[in-house]
Amino acid sequence: MSVLAAAQRVRVGSGGLVFGLVFVLIVLIPAGRILRRTGYSPWYCLLLLIPLVNIVMIFVFAFSTWPVDRGLQGYRQGGPGGGPGGFAEPPWPGRPQQGHDPGGPQGPPQGWPSPGTYTPPPPGTYTPPPSSYPPPPPSYPPPPPAWPGAPPPPDA
Repeated sequence: MSVLAAAQRVRVGSGGLVFGLVFVLIVLIPAGRILRRTGYSPWYCLLLLIPLVNIVMIFVFAFSTWPVDRGLQGYRQGGPGGGPGGFAEPPWPGRPQQGHDPGGPQGPPQGWPSPGTYTPPPPGTYTPPPSSYPPPPPSYPPPPPAWPGAPPPPDA
């Protein structure tokens, strides 16, 4: 019996079609997105359809240097990219940033108190802002007993 004749005898019903669509949605689409974020082509996710090759390729992708990592390593070493001479050096604490004028205005903006000169208001002068909520009722009714014959709640 030839392979073609055997393939004609096997009929894939709606269950096989549903299983195939679920497989594509659950496995292939996320794999394609992961591959795109690592710098590989998302078309590599089709290798998941080939038995044994899929296991080998998962290990190849997991333990190889990703293209994104190579670009990041070049950025950290001041390699090509960003402009002439590589990426600009990141700002470091204690160093002026690019475009910072060391002779520019220093200190707080005008109208602000100088650091360490704030004095709190004297006690008793603080008045809370008016509330937008209505005042509470003078007293609440007592809650009903928990069960018939239960003792009344203690007065607070």
